Amino acid sequence: MLKTMEFAQLVHTTRRTLIFYDEKGLFKPAITLSNGYRYYEYNQVYLFELITSLRKSGLSLNQINSLLKDKDKEKLVGILNESASKLKDEIGNLQNAFAAIQQRIGDLQESRVLLTFNHPQILTCNAEHFFCSDMLEACAPKEMAINYTNFSKELTDNKLLISGNGGFLTNLKLSLYQEYKNASFRFIQTSFNDVAYALPHLVKPAGNYLAIKVKNNNSDIMAGLKCMHNYAKRNHIRTVSNLWQFNTSFHLEDKGASSHGILQYQIIEKAN
Repeated sequence: MLKTMEFAQLVHTTRRTLIFYDEKGLFKPAITLSNGYRYYEYNQVYLFELITSLRKSGLSLNQINSLLKDKDKEKLVGILNESASKLKDEIGNLQNAFAAIQQRIGDLQESRVLLTFNHPQILTCNAEHFFCSDMLEACAPKEMAINYTNFSKELTDNKLLISGNGGFLTNLKLSLYQEYKNASFRFIQTSFNDVAYALPHLVKPAGNYLAIKVKNNNSDIMAGLKCMHNYAKRNHIRTVSNLWQFNTSFHLEDKGASSHGILQYQIIEKAN
């Protein structure tokens, strides 16, 4: 027979785990002497491996006890179905986490993140899908924080993760850039897979965009918008009346924005 430590080494676990399982009545030694010494048989390896496998499948100690002792097949099937459902949810969460990370890698490699500060450029962009929050008419810190947390909760309740490629969509004509502080806007967050969710969403169309990289504070954003306006005027560029504002980092600071941001206006192409 094997002492507790010897059996623990054989099944690649700890002495503490074996004692804990014994105290819970889940896996008991073959013999326990009056002095408290526990001894295990080699044939107990198979039962321990089954318990380990069930634990890795997400079953609780009580559920495993029921599986090992209860003869009610319907009850056992119910326990296994519950575990399978939890595992399916975990797999979905991991898939979403993987997609979010892949999206973030793409963001970091994408040209709009590598723009030169305060220098307008024209980018050719693919279509993108975004989840969006309710429209906000004011950008007071309290209202923005409440709106953002409600938006984030909607995403997490649907087992979605914030991938980093988020920001704002602001209703603002480039020609009226001086009204930026009073413009209505909403939070946006990348939809990084093709699954249909019952969440508000919108599409950023494919096309050419006038873009500029700025520091995310009011004075620098206003200066960037003015620079874009002057560039568009000089080059006879017309734009759609939506300002896309993208964060360039996971780390959000003042009013849900990263320290730096990208401003974009879709260019209205001339008819041939």
